[in-house]
Amino acid sequence: MKNISLISFPDPTNPGLSDVSVTAGAEVRGNQLFLEYGVTFLGQNQSYSQFRNLPPIVRARKSELWNDTCFEAFLPVGNSTSYFEFNGSLAGNWDLYAFDAYRSGMKKVVVGKAFEPGMISRGFSGSTFVISWCLPLSFIPDPALLERIGLTVVLKSGEKASFWALKHDGVRPDFHLGTSFIYDTIRN
Repeated sequence: MKNISLISFPDPTNPGLSDVSVTAGAEVRGNQLFLEYGVTFLGQNQSYSQFRNLPPIVRARKSELWNDTCFEAFLPVGNSTSYFEFNGSLAGNWDLYAFDAYRSGMKKVVVGKAFEPGMISRGFSGSTFVISWCLPLSFIPDPALLERIGLTVVLKSGEKASFWALKHDGVRPDFHLGTSFIYDTIRN
């Protein structure tokens, strides 16, 4: 799997972003999607204390993870307007939603215990925090159609948040825009 750089949504009120870089990668193996995210701290960045004081691992379903540091993947369904959204937290909590079209028809995806997403690992490699996930693709009608996806990260520090994606097309951070689903799981 090849991890590529994400870019932050421009925010002149958040100067700490110059001290952080974010990468993400994905790979489909059989009926599973493997996701990996990296957050590299450059210099002496002290803004993201949750990475130094990691919460205990929980690995349970939890709603609205995007309100804190969150690792996300947006998975379109073939050529239709529908897509899925995966959210993962630093503690291993996860959630999975289905959308009929852009930000509409949102519902939780029901998955059996054996098909729940799971955090594989988390920890530091030098100055880079790496977290990886495995997502069984039983909820996707045809995993072979999963080619281009959106990989995104929300980094929260106190009251400030930064929003990272491969591409930002909106006037505000909007990970649901289909034009940002550009990571190619086949060629990357």
